[in-house]
Amino acid sequence: AAERDVAVSYDSETVAGTEATVVVSPREPSIGQTIARLEYHLCRKCDHWYVYDVAVDGVSLADGYRSQFNRLLQRESFEDLLDLMRRKVNLQASR
Repeated sequence: AAERDVAVSYDSETVAGTEATVVVSPREPSIGQTIARLEYHLCRKCDHWYVYDVAVDGVSLADGYRSQFNRLLQRESFEDLLDLMRRKVNLQASR
């Protein structure tokens, strides 16, 4: 895949107690077009900020994974889900 230049603009930052949201928009400078809108959702623990979710154009990755896990758990056991995840991790590690 060809590399391309990307400029990132930081659109907003909202902090409310131990929760924060940072919105950024990567743009392709050559055409000035926004590639996506990214929202990073963070929580503060032990004096560090941790990302717990990323939404791409309004679609939450955590919600997507939660939906997949729920569908799997309707058909199979929790242990089956863990086995599937372990196999996928081992497959990635062997590449």
